[in-house]
Amino acid sequence: MAVCELTAPEAVLKDRVTAREPNEYWRAQLRAFVDLYHGRTDLAAIRDLQVSTHDRSVDQSAQEVIAKAGWPLHS
Repeated sequence: MAVCELTAPEAVLKDRVTAREPNEYWRAQLRAFVDLYHGRTDLAAIRDLQVSTHDRSVDQSAQEVIAKAGWPLHS
């Protein structure tokens, strides 16, 4: 098993996680969770690889995950 952290700039993450929330209470809760996550000091120890998803398509991000994980591509 490999743990891959998908990343984006903090402001982008906050926009993504709050986009579908019904009210400001829940949006604030999720923004606070992003802050809590970014405040962790053990992230490098709990992930095997990291891939940025900012300004990229899902396919581009997935291709990078596959390449960094060393998984073979099948056609």
